[in-house]
Amino acid sequence: MWSGLLRNWKQKKISKVELSSLELGYDHQLLTLGHALGLTYEEAKIVQPEAHKESNETYLVWFKNEDMGILKNVTHTLDSDLNVYLPACLLDW
Repeated sequence: MWSGLLRNWKQKKISKVELSSLELGYDHQLLTLGHALGLTYEEAKIVQPEAHKESNETYLVWFKNEDMGILKNVTHTLDSDLNVYLPACLLDW
């Protein structure tokens, strides 16, 4: 990690890193989708995001459980229906 994501951590003004281990048999697609949304794996398990490829450039993401306490952490703009449009490069599995 120190030679990758955390390289030059002082210059990037990183002051805290939080690590967690994943359970065996975790859902890789849920992890990827949660990460793209700025959510932890545990948060993603609660709100249950689903994605549909709208075009070559965009995925539409919606949530089976619209928990606003968690959805406020989404780093992309939620529309009035609580959907998110993500660039395809974040989710091309």
